[in-house]
Amino acid sequence: MLLSERGRTAVAAMPRNRILPETDGPFGMRGDRPAYPWEANDIASALGDLWNDDAADVEAQLTANFQTIIGATTNSKYRPLE
Repeated sequence: MLLSERGRTAVAAMPRNRILPETDGPFGMRGDRPAYPWEANDIASALGDLWNDDAADVEAQLTANFQTIIGATTNSKYRPLE
């Protein structure tokens, strides 16, 4: 979604605490090979550019979002889903 202007506009409109990364692999590609699930957080720097935030804070937000989804508690400064 972050490769097109339309996708970036859509992501920018979404609440940050509702976003989770995913790769679309094996259909999503990274160069000439399929994207791997463990590469999903590689979008942190692109999201950071979009949100005017640094990649470490974006990764913390994505981790908090995931913990909320699975019902884990977090001591993060990022707000869980309410």
